[in-house]
Amino acid sequence: MARLSDSITYGNHAVTGDVTVGGTLTVDGDVYLGGTVDGRNVSSDGSKLDNIESNATSDQTKADIDALNIDADTLDGIDSLGFATSAQGDTADSALQSSDIGVSVQAHDTVLDNTTASYTTAEETKLSGIEDDATADQTDSEIKIAYEANLDTNEFSDSEQTKLFNIEANATADQTDSEIKIAYEANADTNAFTDAEETKLSNVGSNATRDVTISTSAPSGGSDGDIWYTYTA
Repeated sequence: MARLSDSITYGNHAVTGDVTVGGTLTVDGDVYLGGTVDGRNVSSDGSKLDNIESNATSDQTKADIDALNIDADTLDGIDSLGFATSAQGDTADSALQSSDIGVSVQAHDTVLDNTTASYTTAEETKLSGIEDDATADQTDSEIKIAYEANLDTNEFSDSEQTKLFNIEANATADQTDSEIKIAYEANADTNAFTDAEETKLSNVGSNATRDVTISTSAPSGGSDGDIWYTYTA
């Protein structure tokens, strides 16, 4: 191992072993190292150092940035009026709010990736008004069956409608014999023809007349209803 303990001036000298320098080492030319210095690769570390600005510091914190009171008219070409301010709260009124998702703005859905259709608010309102398990409009036959399945909702057929049409207005049930007798006899010249009168009539012979007896003497007999005339000369 070579030891440099005195001030010695060398020309080009290649050192392949260890060199211990006990004093000041002054190098006027370039020094090329095939290894590291104190474990550091001077070449790669030097390249990294070349890319660091002068007086560079570590990343600033939010407090560091706020302390600078930065007041720019534009940010990345966008006017500052387009951004939320502290006066507007954490988010601007015009910015997208979390409550907007699912209402005015729909969340991403991979199902919709391959379609150009849009799901509007009006369509959402329409869908929410449709009952669960709703089906297409029922046919006339289905409605008829469903209606008549209710209590006291019997079928009103065409024949029944025709029958009802032919019944007079204010019609009542059949009158009793007594009601008919009273109604009939209430007409003019329609007196009651009783059973007794019918029996009496049946006992009168056809073309019957009342005999009239004319006698010159008092009657000695006869029947009730006979008429007797007494002739006095």
